[in-house]
Amino acid sequence: MFTTTHVMRLLLLIMIFGGFELQAQFSQTLKIKANSGKPVLSDILKSGVEYRITISGEYSIWKEQLGNGVDAGYIYDVPQVLIDNNQWPAEEYTDANTGEKYKGIALPAWVGDSITFPYNSFLRQQLPFYEFNLRKWTGFRVDNQPLLNIGYSKDDHQYQFTKIGVGASVSFAIIDSVLIPPMEDPTASYADNSGELTVFIEEVMPFNVNICSTSPILDSTKKMKGIKVDVSVLVTDTNKATGKKNILFDKNQVAIYENGKFICPDTIYCNKTVEAISVALVFDRTNSMEFGTISNSDSTLRINAAIPAVKSFVNNLGSKDKALLLSFSDTNDVTLDKNWTSDKKQLNEEIDNYRKRLTKSDNVGQTALHKALKSAISRTDLNESRVKAIVVLSDGADNVAPVNEQDVIDTLPKAGNIPIFIIALGMDTVLNTNLKDSGSIQFDKEKVEENIRGLARMRNIANASKGRLFYVTEANALENIYSLISKDIREEECCTIEYAVEDCEKNLADTVRTVMIYYPFEGGVTARATTYKTSCAKTFISKRDASGEQYTKVLNSKKKQAQSSVPITLKSDNSVNIVLIDKSGTIIKTVFEARLKKGSHSISIDAKELSAGIYTAEVFVKGKKLSQHEITIQE
Repeated sequence: MFTTTHVMRLLLLIMIFGGFELQAQFSQTLKIKANSGKPVLSDILKSGVEYRITISGEYSIWKEQLGNGVDAGYIYDVPQVLIDNNQWPAEEYTDANTGEKYKGIALPAWVGDSITFPYNSFLRQQLPFYEFNLRKWTGFRVDNQPLLNIGYSKDDHQYQFTKIGVGASVSFAIIDSVLIPPMEDPTASYADNSGELTVFIEEVMPFNVNICSTSPILDSTKKMKGIKVDVSVLVTDTNKATGKKNILFDKNQVAIYENGKFICPDTIYCNKTVEAISVALVFDRTNSMEFGTISNSDSTLRINAAIPAVKSFVNNLGSKDKALLLSFSDTNDVTLDKNWTSDKKQLNEEIDNYRKRLTKSDNVGQTALHKALKSAISRTDLNESRVKAIVVLSDGADNVAPVNEQDVIDTLPKAGNIPIFIIALGMDTVLNTNLKDSGSIQFDKEKVEENIRGLARMRNIANASKGRLFYVTEANALENIYSLISKDIREEECCTIEYAVEDCEKNLADTVRTVMIYYPFEGGVTARATTYKTSCAKTFISKRDASGEQYTKVLNSKKKQAQSSVPITLKSDNSVNIVLIDKSGTIIKTVFEARLKKGSHSISIDAKELSAGIYTAEVFVKGKKLSQHEITIQE
């Protein structure tokens, strides 16, 4: 039987092979070289337009023959020779004399980590010249910021986020620096880097094919037998909390083109829900919540409608879900009331307490919504859950600094993975025709105008975060909105499609393949391409790949090293002094003090009158510690 599905597929083939163009949309592909360091700018992204940015590929920050080891978000492998030569931190250090273990940097390591290594006194003594800070010195950057720590993608090394255009270009770069002892500051280092990342920017269309991830399916012998693609076809739907709905439900809705031919999907799995979510609940405690009504048409007090609705949301959380409570009133009253917890009893008790905590200050009429949002964003960003959101209830727009919504939008993570759902309560946009005296009418007019401007700012924040603004004028709608948000944020956006593929082609560099997903609709075809790494790919050879063991390094803290001099390198003429410290940490004496010229020097240490033992020579330049050296005095 020749079905509609067959007609659509035939139409698709005619359009593709007949030279018809697909639906027009903005797209741009950029290559970011690892050995450059120079920023690469995109074309200007139109203001208010949503774009999807996909970054894929791997590169190396070591010599080319040592392999890759780094992708857009994580350093996942390090040559063992660098560990052995103290050129890169091990994952774990062991003191050979005491057996005590010290934490290094575990892989995969997020390139946005701000902790400086070494971060304990023992390792600083063993590695006096060595400092390591990923956020400052290493990794891929989007507008000078690392990607969010959203989870290492080991299968395809692909990361994706959406961004609302602001009428400007987006900057992409790979930075890399090293600390060359005994210099104080990191030095840019790109000469031994190799490889590149690919950045693909595309405009999100009304019918939009979205590919979340792609990975090979392996049999028991590790041979590739199929491919799994997480994909969705998104359309606008105002009945969904996110404002978008996945209309993909049947494998016959899409066509897959790979390796020179069309492939029919074998299976499709949809309507998946995530195991756990983390939601920051933000509550308005301003004075108007106690005395204001829902709207001109609903006289329910706002606080009486709000508390049951928020508690209902909490009660609908799953056992593995977590929530955070944050509330606000005036500019000086933004509080974290309950940190991340799964304890519904504690959450509900704190929500009940809001009735007692409504604003009684002199700052009546002030609403610190933006300050509260910025706090909620930063706290949610630090949460490790894969799926997270912010749900805000407010009966007024922000009217204290920062009033500009762009200050909040700029705080949003670049990956766009924290949608903000704002519930606007009691913000009438219609004049109250029942008012008689001129003063009340003028006040009502100004209030309506303020609400309209405020709702526009709220909508901009919600849209920029991929969330949504809800405008509430009836009390009975409030609980339904919270229920809708609770349901929709835990639904996976993508369906999983599986299909069979041919195994690796022998004697060919069959390491990366491209998949194109086509969705035909009345009036055109929209498509999305992605790549995946086959099982034929040769992985980076290292100790971790071979045995799965940690990178470890044994340190002998009592190792005798006879030293008669201390090396110093200065970037400019400066005053230098060296002090000698015994094993108890007591300063014995100053052994050198003079002004030295720019360049390298070797300072001899006078060991006269010192008893046998191990000492530390600390070098200071202009009063700032430059380095330290272990000196052993023997009988």
